[in-house]
Amino acid sequence: MILQGTITALTVPPVAFDRYDKAQEGRAVMTGDLLFDERENKKKIWSVLNFSGNETFRIDQANPNATSVSKTAALQKLANDIAEKEISNLMSGF
Repeated sequence: MILQGTITALTVPPVAFDRYDKAQEGRAVMTGDLLFDERENKKKIWSVLNFSGNETFRIDQANPNATSVSKTAALQKLANDIAEKEISNLMSGF
């Protein structure tokens, strides 16, 4: 069995602003496709197109390094959450 995935879009727009219109929070939004097929004959067993998830992170205007750490943590959590959700969806179909 082979599980293949493709990220079709990843955006990280700001979503919350302070009274001076400076970004305070961003949101990582990921969209993708998954395909689970048999190794030998490439027969499709299960697929999902355009799955998506999002995760919010803090933007620190005074400390770009903190923002980078926060964004990286959000992306890692987003990837893990999507993987767990889609594997659960896959297993519930069997």
